Amino acid sequence: MKKVHADFKEFRDNSPEAQLKNLQKKLIREVVTEITTPLARNFNVDHKKLKKLMDESVQKILDHEARLQTTDKFLVQIEQNLLTQLKNNDSEAQALKYELNRMQHLDRLKVKHARDSFFNPDIGSLLPSLDMAHASYSTALSQQTPY
Repeated sequence: MKKVHADFKEFRDNSPEAQLKNLQKKLIREVVTEITTPLARNFNVDHKKLKKLMDESVQKILDHEARLQTTDKFLVQIEQNLLTQLKNNDSEAQALKYELNRMQHLDRLKVKHARDSFFNPDIGSLLPSLDMAHASYSTALSQQTPY
């Protein structure tokens, strides 16, 4: 019986129908492999292209970020310079205002002194001197009683 089964199996495997079936399976397998392999290859190529594009985009973003940080630092420096200049301008304005008030005060003292003084030809100067007149005027003001 084993021999009959073996013969039958051999006949079935070597029959033209079995050979045609095996040939069809082989062709189908090759076609499927041929069709799917380029897809896998194209997918890998597309994946590599995509990865390359992503890397380039990341690099561009990093470059732009570096430029932005440089610009930000530059703007902060400009802001600090402007603030310093504004503070200096305020200080200069205060100094000029102080100097203007001092000069106006001296001019008023000179005018007052010119009204209240006389020329002494013996010593060749005005009496009292400007310093002496200012001191006496300041002393007189400090001794006045308020109303």
